Amino acid sequence: PMHFDAAVRDLVFAADGTTLLAVDQSGLLKQCDAATGKELSKRAAFEKAITRTLAISSDGKMAAYADVATNKIVVRDTVTNKELHTFPFEGFAYALAFAPDGATLACGTGQLQKAGQATLWNIATGKELQRFQGFSHHVIGLAFSADGKRVAAGSKDRSVQVWDAATGVRLCRLERPEQVKSVALSRDGKLLAVAAVGTVSIHQATDGKELLVFPTYSHSVVNLAFSPDGKRLASA
Repeated sequence: PMHFDAAVRDLVFAADGTTLLAVDQSGLLKQCDAATGKELSKRAAFEKAITRTLAISSDGKMAAYADVATNKIVVRDTVTNKELHTFPFEGFAYALAFAPDGATLACGTGQLQKAGQATLWNIATGKELQRFQGFSHHVIGLAFSADGKRVAAGSKDRSVQVWDAATGVRLCRLERPEQVKSVALSRDGKLLAVAAVGTVSIHQATDGKELLVFPTYSHSVVNLAFSPDGKRLASA
């Protein structure tokens, strides 16, 4: 296992499936061997700790965070710390996720006493691509399939929804007995992993049918990531 002194805020497999990347609340980025857990490298993804809401691209070259002072999502180059783009959001930003190709960023938000939503942006142009609604509470978990064609979102209202990222058509909706903390999609988009309070479950992404359930016992799982071959599921 990887060890951090601060809470882990994002967890992704590199495209080749051999490396696992994780970034914590302090902005520390670690790369580890996915098979052995051996630490390969570590560095600061940001100049200083910024926010609880962070995401790292699968190549480790970009990181996004929610700047609560300006109500903007900021995307930076993790090597040069150069600001690449900013995106405005309303309310509070609870989740961020990069598409595997690094071209699209998803953001899950919510407002006090109001429903949540998920928004997709093109990182290069800043254009809003999609806005997904239908949640009665904050969106706090987001994930893309490896081909970027599907996106999943989990909410405090205990629901998970899966959409076609290009058309905005909803493909699946399911509910868990407890509040959803995190979601992940397998490379082919056929499997959906859901971390809720006390459990991690695996579902068919086409209809939400439950396939497996794992108890998490005393700890809370807040991040999930499928390996590229779909045979392993990492959690933090």
